[in-house]
Amino acid sequence: MSDPEAFRLLQTVEESGDVDATMALLRKFFRGFPVEHLRRLLFSDNRVAVKSGAFLVTELGKDAQPIWKDAATLLTYPDHQVRGDVLDSILLCSQPADGAILASAANLLNDPHPYVRWKLLRLFATLDPDRLESAARLTSGDESEALTWLTDLAKETVPADTIGSALASPALQMRLIAVSGALRVFKNDPQWLDLAARSEHEEVATNANDLLSLEKDLAKIRGDRHY
Repeated sequence: MSDPEAFRLLQTVEESGDVDATMALLRKFFRGFPVEHLRRLLFSDNRVAVKSGAFLVTELGKDAQPIWKDAATLLTYPDHQVRGDVLDSILLCSQPADGAILASAANLLNDPHPYVRWKLLRLFATLDPDRLESAARLTSGDESEALTWLTDLAKETVPADTIGSALASPALQMRLIAVSGALRVFKNDPQWLDLAARSEHEEVATNANDLLSLEKDLAKIRGDRHY
């Protein structure tokens, strides 16, 4: 597709990350400009271009299917917003066959930035059991044990009350994944996310409180009367 204006916008975004140009480029993609051109941003030496590229992949949702695996190579990118956006694209575009990418995402449980860990916990709270199982098979140690437990929770082969013992686990990975489990059952059984929010473990309580606040805000928007 030849679209001089789209290529001009692409160059502007690559050079400056201009917000207006980025949104105009997004509209171009929705109207048929090939998403493969996003590789120019994703693999740029300019950090603002990479940030804009990762943002656009997320905004495109499943329309980014042809290039989301290119974005997934940025899971270790220095900018935390890029890593967070990549996690969103994994949720929208991955399949159970993408176990290696899903397992790489699980490594971000140890990410130094709380925003990325929060994004990852939301991802694991939302992934279907097949993708969780795929990730668990390609991880090891505490991560594999935690993801296997979460897979069983998602399949409803273990009861929700196992969340309590998971939250109290001596293993950090299990405690964090337990927050994902608590979020996963929140709509029908909110007590576990409330319990996580009161945890004596700071990393658990912080993430759980952030997720709990978000869920309460969403409930108000939906008009739920529970909160």
